[in-house]
Amino acid sequence: MNTMTKWLCALLVMGAAIATAQDIDAELLDKYRKIYDDTTAEYETQFRMESQTWPINYIKALKALQTQFQTSGSLDGWEIVNQELTRFRAEPTLIDITSPIVELHDLQNTYRDHATQIKDNRDSKVDAFRGRYLTRLTTIQQNLTRKGRFDSAFAARDEIARVKPDEDEPEAPEENPQITKEEPNAELVPEKHIPPQNVVTQPDGTTITLPGDPPPDREGMNFRMKTLAKTTQSPWSALVSVKLYESTDKEKGNRSRGSKAEMA
Repeated sequence: MNTMTKWLCALLVMGAAIATAQDIDAELLDKYRKIYDDTTAEYETQFRMESQTWPINYIKALKALQTQFQTSGSLDGWEIVNQELTRFRAEPTLIDITSPIVELHDLQNTYRDHATQIKDNRDSKVDAFRGRYLTRLTTIQQNLTRKGRFDSAFAARDEIARVKPDEDEPEAPEENPQITKEEPNAELVPEKHIPPQNVVTQPDGTTITLPGDPPPDREGMNFRMKTLAKTTQSPWSALVSVKLYESTDKEKGNRSRGSKAEMA
């Protein structure tokens, strides 16, 4: 009877230890999943902001070019740029668009290349971080399998399937001593957030970041992005980007609001 009791206690202790290990594994996977989702969401937000900014700058450049033609007395040039302004406001794209005049042609090439670069930058950042994440998940899955923690290993495999691109699925990273010896609780660190460098300070102390820059990064202050609803009051028909950030002073508990508007 005593022997059976000892075996029962041993089984209960072993079961509790397995449950605890699985809980730790689940917490680690949740932590990595949040880092990955938050980081890629930040890349996507930056991409959307920059994608809203370049059309505004393009329209400003068109208006400046139109003024040049007007000043020089070129009616044909003024008309062609005016037609491009009308077209772009209705359909803000430069794909397969080219102008017969050199000045406008060069302007279109510049902003078309810029729009392509914005997308390429987003894609390269996401691909690089996804690759690091998949490597780490593969390492975790291998280590958990070796330790017999199969439920957690299956959870890691499911996360790999969620993240891996559907098209042209890459092969699993090769096992090498440097990776497979890594413990599953090693850190996955996202790229360091770089605060905006171009900040304009107004006479009243108000600071304004340039269009497309991330929100301010100040010690002791938290900034949260606020959602603004569209209205019918705008005099401009398209592509007005307005973002409102609400900040909280951690020490004093004071709350203030600031806004950033981008308009052509």
